[in-house]
Amino acid sequence: MDMRILGLVGRGRWWKGPGLAVGLLIGACFAASAQGPAGRPGWAARLTPGLVSRAQEGTGSQRCIVVLQPPSGGLQAMEARQRSDWIARAGSELAAELAPSGVTVTRHFSHLPMMAADVPVSRLVTLASDPRIAAVVPVRVVRVQRTQGKQL
Repeated sequence: MDMRILGLVGRGRWWKGPGLAVGLLIGACFAASAQGPAGRPGWAARLTPGLVSRAQEGTGSQRCIVVLQPPSGGLQAMEARQRSDWIARAGSELAAELAPSGVTVTRHFSHLPMMAADVPVSRLVTLASDPRIAAVVPVRVVRVQRTQGKQL
């Protein structure tokens, strides 16, 4: 079975809790550690190398996790309710602005500053250039197996 960045598949059901948490933590860690080499434009440091090459192709669509840039004081400085309100407001505003360009937000997350979206490949550079966005990472499929080598 597949574990996707948006959940785990197991016994015919989506496990929204652990699969979502694991997938988003992986995505957030990857996004936080994404540092572009010297000389790369700012937008390129916000895209994975695979997405940079995909953006140069210019055709098709890509399922991505869009990580929002936290406010200057950081999310940790906010109370839980303020943090949730900021995440909801920032995600909604960004989704409304991106919709005319063909970006379709497929999922908003209430407690994490990120959203899942289908992005036209031709819009990846524009999306990564937005100062409100910290990173754009592709949705990846990971195969999970037990220690005996059998699939879960």
